[in-house]
Amino acid sequence: MISIKNQKDFFAGILLLVFGIGLCVFSQDLQIGSNRQMGPRYFPLILSALNIIIGIILAFRSFKTSSERIEFGPWHPIALIAASVVFFGFLIDRTGLAIAAFATLIIASCAGPEFRLREALLLYCIVIVPLILLFINGLVLPMSVWRAPWN
Repeated sequence: MISIKNQKDFFAGILLLVFGIGLCVFSQDLQIGSNRQMGPRYFPLILSALNIIIGIILAFRSFKTSSERIEFGPWHPIALIAASVVFFGFLIDRTGLAIAAFATLIIASCAGPEFRLREALLLYCIVIVPLILLFINGLVLPMSVWRAPWN
């Protein structure tokens, strides 16, 4: 019976394999081009091939070398951080940068051991002006700062 001796390497290898295959699948509609005239699929294809190769190496290495078992901690903070990113992506087009950033900051702040609304609001007030200057004025991204959610 084959047993996994190094869980960290095994799961990291599987994760890299999944990312590599996913990147390869999602970039299939793009043209690859050539070495001289690179198309939009060229770099993702190289990156996905490297992910797949490193993932296979890590997965096979996990059967030979041993390591301590993975102990999973509380899922609450991880789920809240992931939810904050998902909410940002969901809200950015519907409400604008100001509300999306506010929701992201409040949800992510709840992941810590102590949540203080006053500190979260102060952090938002400090972060929102540089955020708007960076994304809207500096990078000239086509997004609105404020949009009413009911429109």
